[in-house]
Amino acid sequence: TIALFAARTGAIVQRLDPLLEHGSSDVTALAADPQMRKLFLGDQHGLVCAFAVAHGRLVGTYERERSRREVSFLRYVEADDVLVAVVDRGLAVLDARVNGAARRANDLRLPTLRRMHDAHEQKISAVSVSRALSLIATASPGRAVRVWDFQTLRLDDVCVGLTDDAIAIALLEPYPVLLVATADARLSFYGVRPLSASRPLSVVSAAWPP
Repeated sequence: TIALFAARTGAIVQRLDPLLEHGSSDVTALAADPQMRKLFLGDQHGLVCAFAVAHGRLVGTYERERSRREVSFLRYVEADDVLVAVVDRGLAVLDARVNGAARRANDLRLPTLRRMHDAHEQKISAVSVSRALSLIATASPGRAVRVWDFQTLRLDDVCVGLTDDAIAIALLEPYPVLLVATADARLSFYGVRPLSASRPLSVVSAAWPP
């Protein structure tokens, strides 16, 4: 069960039953639109559902990723009314217009706009989305950091020269810069289009002095 609370009073204002296929499935990712009208939940078996917050009802579901692994990341992009999802090694952009033609036909299935099943060789561990730059950055174990075109999911760049695995990444919009934090306490700054640079522009040690 998902509970929504009033920020001022702490009172519960809505409860949502995920209605997931597997009664024991845990919710592993969550996203909402800025107005908190739509809430999106992902579970450990690769299912993504859309709920209307006002009445707590299920209003849409998406086709599962073929691996049926857990949904590890969801991000709502207001400018396009889409949802970016990560399932295991896969990356997808989902249509978040829950009141469109499919809903008018009483069909709960919502379309997947574009999908890549094997964006990485290992499970994606970090993601950053920038609509302003029209890019998605992903990272996985093995020092793998990749940058994808938001509109096509085509590979735009590969970041090399890391000294350890990435533990966090961030596209620093509106600047064409990708920040990568690695497990050895280093911050690496990469240029992304139009200033694409596969090797870091700068590396800073973030380790505390002994």
